[in-house]
Amino acid sequence: MSKRRCNRKRRGRSQHFEFLERRDLLTTLVDVDLDGDLDAVFEYAWYENDDASFWKHPYSADTPQKFLLADVTADETLDFIGGKGEWIDGTSSTASPWGPIRSADLPHWLIDYDDDGWLDLIARQGGTLFVSQGNGEGFDGVNRKSIPTETISIPSEFDGNQMIDAVYVHRTSGANCPDLCDTVSMRPNLRQNERIELLVIKDGATVRHLEILDYDIDGDRDVIVETNKGWHTLLNQDGMLIESGFTASQAERITWSDLDQDGDFEAVEFLADNRIRWNYTEGHGGRTGSIETGPVNFSASDRHGLITAESIIDIGDIDGDGMIDFIVNEIARTAPIWISGNNLSLQLPSVPIRPGDSNGDDAFDSTDLIMVFEAGEYEDGVPNNSDFSEGDWNQDGDFDTTDLVVAFEAGRYEINAHPRLLFDLSEIRTVRENVKSKKYAYKLRYEKANALRLLSTDYRDSTLYEERKARQAAQLAFVVLMLDEDDPDRAPLAAKAREAMAHINDGLWSSTLVHPRHRAGWDGSDLNQWYGGSVLMEYSLAYDWLVGAGELKGIARDDARFRILRLAQIEHEIHSTQANKLDRGKYYLRNANKRFRSLAGVGMVALTFPEQEGLIDDPLKHMHPSDAKPFSSQAALEFVMGELFEDITIERPRNITDQSMISHYVSTDGVYAESLSYQNDAFYVTIPFLAAYHRIKDVDYLSEQGVTDGRISKMYANNAKLMVPDGTRPNIGDCWAGYNYYHHEIIANYSDRETNYWYFEDHIRSTARLLGISAKWLRTDTTPLPEPNYRTEFLPDAGLAVFRDRWGPEATYLALVARHRPTRGHNQADQGSIMLYAHGSYLIVDPGYGSAYGRGPNERGVGGRRNWMNSALGHSGVTLDSIYRVEDTPSIELRKHIHPRADTQSYNDALDPAYLKNTLTSDSIDYAEAHVIYEEKEAELLRGVAFPRHRYFVLDDRLTANDTHTYGWQLHLSKTETGNLSGEPHQLTWTTSNEQQEQVALGIQMLDQRRNVNSYDDGPTNYDGLSYPEAVYDHTYLIADETAKDTQYLTLLDPYKVADGPLQVETVAEGRVWKIVHSPTEYDLLMSQPKRASIAFDRIRTDATFLIASIDVVDGQHTLKSVLAKHGTQIRVDYDVRKDFTITDHTIFHREF
Repeated sequence: MSKRRCNRKRRGRSQHFEFLERRDLLTTLVDVDLDGDLDAVFEYAWYENDDASFWKHPYSADTPQKFLLADVTADETLDFIGGKGEWIDGTSSTASPWGPIRSADLPHWLIDYDDDGWLDLIARQGGTLFVSQGNGEGFDGVNRKSIPTETISIPSEFDGNQMIDAVYVHRTSGANCPDLCDTVSMRPNLRQNERIELLVIKDGATVRHLEILDYDIDGDRDVIVETNKGWHTLLNQDGMLIESGFTASQAERITWSDLDQDGDFEAVEFLADNRIRWNYTEGHGGRTGSIETGPVNFSASDRHGLITAESIIDIGDIDGDGMIDFIVNEIARTAPIWISGNNLSLQLPSVPIRPGDSNGDDAFDSTDLIMVFEAGEYEDGVPNNSDFSEGDWNQDGDFDTTDLVVAFEAGRYEINAHPRLLFDLSEIRTVRENVKSKKYAYKLRYEKANALRLLSTDYRDSTLYEERKARQAAQLAFVVLMLDEDDPDRAPLAAKAREAMAHINDGLWSSTLVHPRHRAGWDGSDLNQWYGGSVLMEYSLAYDWLVGAGELKGIARDDARFRILRLAQIEHEIHSTQANKLDRGKYYLRNANKRFRSLAGVGMVALTFPEQEGLIDDPLKHMHPSDAKPFSSQAALEFVMGELFEDITIERPRNITDQSMISHYVSTDGVYAESLSYQNDAFYVTIPFLAAYHRIKDVDYLSEQGVTDGRISKMYANNAKLMVPDGTRPNIGDCWAGYNYYHHEIIANYSDRETNYWYFEDHIRSTARLLGISAKWLRTDTTPLPEPNYRTEFLPDAGLAVFRDRWGPEATYLALVARHRPTRGHNQADQGSIMLYAHGSYLIVDPGYGSAYGRGPNERGVGGRRNWMNSALGHSGVTLDSIYRVEDTPSIELRKHIHPRADTQSYNDALDPAYLKNTLTSDSIDYAEAHVIYEEKEAELLRGVAFPRHRYFVLDDRLTANDTHTYGWQLHLSKTETGNLSGEPHQLTWTTSNEQQEQVALGIQMLDQRRNVNSYDDGPTNYDGLSYPEAVYDHTYLIADETAKDTQYLTLLDPYKVADGPLQVETVAEGRVWKIVHSPTEYDLLMSQPKRASIAFDRIRTDATFLIASIDVVDGQHTLKSVLAKHGTQIRVDYDVRKDFTITDHTIFHREF
């Protein structure tokens, strides 16, 4: 763009009137050093123009910020007045604080309003102005004045009386505007009760901006009112602002500058379709004419797609050729990018010749190595085909080992290079190949599509939640790292990721049991007990990936570093404070799964910034100096690893000593004590952290071959072992139905590789939150993996048994719970509880929450509200003195107990212990016992579960106590919406349907016939719900009660398809022996008696208290297939061959024939 009135002599004197900041623009052309050419100011530095080449000047601020440029000291040099509470004298490079105005990030102006020859500093916060007088050496004194609180409101001095006036925009209606209109008014001398209406904006236009400048060059201040339809000019006439004209414009953006150096200001309009219009004048103010470009194809000179019309934020004659050039809001190779107005060519700074620094960012790090290796010319055998950016650092024309030697011998490589956490630069190609493979390319496309949608998110919005912002920042950063540099989406996605990182902790933290939703600030306020750790991990990953991609540099990188480290310091101070010393009114205790997340999140930050010692560098001065404390990454990391694997020093679990977090919460056979749902919460952060620790420290805490017993990797294999045939997790303890488990791909490299990969690929492939966490470990081979073949599995340390007749969706499955390890601390009544799935349908469902002991609904202590629910919401087990039904307690009260929001007891309390004993698997029968000790009631339950022929179940329940109790034997039935309960009280049939709409039934035969059986249709359950209480629904349940001291129940559970029919049960000896007929050639004998006594039936004699025998009939010959017995001394069998066996009292006897 040219109007041949520019000349080199006058070109450099252009500068914006009184202040440099314009809205959110951070790059501006101005003659900083007054040498006659236009220099560039960008964020936190200024770049001197040396014959159209920019170089970063040493006189630069230490913090990225918007600047005012003015001669504060009246020494004929321009000084920097920053937006972060400091200013720099143009004759030095030392930053000084503003003085009495302490707030660091307020809108601010420089005006010599008192006409004493020194510029005064004015800052605004809400409806208050802070005014500090200039004294030639800085600013001193501060006065507070009220100003209109409207968003568009600026102070200045218009009437020459040395007092501050304010021009502002507000909404009014009246004769000139029947509807609400934007109105520009002035409050002279900031008097509260005086308002002068200057201009009413009609025709539906709205004000976008107010600009103060000397438009008519008469020595006073005028006002430009910019709207979405053009701009109005308000000229200052003897202290009054009078409208003098309107210029229509459809510009998307307008800037004002003296382009032709004739002493007045001209409007430059940025129009649609990349057109630019310059409204020039003749040195006297007022519009004379205009020059307009056609559509400018910026991409023709920009192969990376960085530059658009929106990128241009100032214009001027940079190279002195009489043509107007453009400067954009991008830095490349340590200096600003600009576009020549002569030929629209992109002007990139020259690359410094420093070995290794291929991308010219003044650092030799992983981004340079990624860049040169991706060029693909390392020792490629093609002579003289490489340049400096492609790895030829010794100037011999090729990239080979000699270049690496030269670069590394220079000693400038950044040791803590990025990416470094989950993979390093040497693995980038593998990671990209994984996510771009035929098998997983759809996931990268999904991640990229998600990231592109995030471009519309404004991360400056202070109402955004940090947990969501952190995850999105990591997602954006990983996509950027995976994209090629010439991908047109990379630059905008990187800019959006930087925006998110620039606003870490500027948003909201979700509500907790201590705080409502809140802002944390930098002073040490609580974050969030659930999300603090995951936010730290995700911001760390975002930083690692974005720096590794070369897209987070300079002050932006330093600021992100401070933000992440300060949050980690806050979280570390909370989780390292003794529980009895923690201010529980201010902080929520980090315990159980919350503690895992907190510790691992801080650990991930420590691995990201291992060099941190002492005070955290705060380049933008976010934190008041009085809040600054030393923080050591190494010390924090040592504390984290000690708590996880050595000894819990802060949260001392009740009755548990000398245990670490892992040994306390994860059983030796690999089950997380708080239930399978909370495994996700605890290890979503912990697994990536331990994988990063292994990669960086070369210490393996995950596998059985590492420094631990491998219980973590076993935990993930157990997800498949415990899986219900429909692919969901069993509902054990604080748990809900679901498919999603995280990080199987990582764990697959440490244990049970095929099982974990199969589980991930066949059940949870689409649920991983961040592709980047698992990308390194993805199995790209498309060959299907064989399904595991787990059948009945016992995990005695965890106290879990899973009975299964086979693997697959048609399996019959029963889970038995007998845990003795402390769990989440609600005294769950799931000890001895069962759930049953068969023929494609849940038949017995465990609701998840309950109490073994009766308590009043509002009673505190063990039970009641603190126990989450009474037996009406209990488990399919046995309760003591706890027969609350819905008719006894209103449903709304019952449902309220499902999820008390702020009245739960400690996570450390142990529940009534239970133990899994006498386990057996065989070809003919499986068996296990749950031994439950009701400590407060001095009673015990021994529940034996037998699985004869892997077809049906026998529950042998024996209760003993010191006193008489009311026992509540419960069974909660599933699929109520399609189910029907029929039959007599002790011989019931529950009929429902499976997903294939086949009729499925469960025969329930209470063979002892001593229980008082009642059925109910109003039992709320949370089984299929993820929210409380909205997602609960009523279900059918049985309560069979009896008042006794010692008692025994024998129940046969027969799951079958209605089309196949039930088992036939015949009584052999009343109340003691039954015959279960499968077919004319197969039958079983079941015997149960309360005490040891000799008994003979069929061809068996024994004194055992419990026995199951399976007999086959072939050609009339009865053959004993198997026998199982307990609590006796001898067995005699006399089928095809007579045999005598001796049995012991406390072990299971079993033989197969």
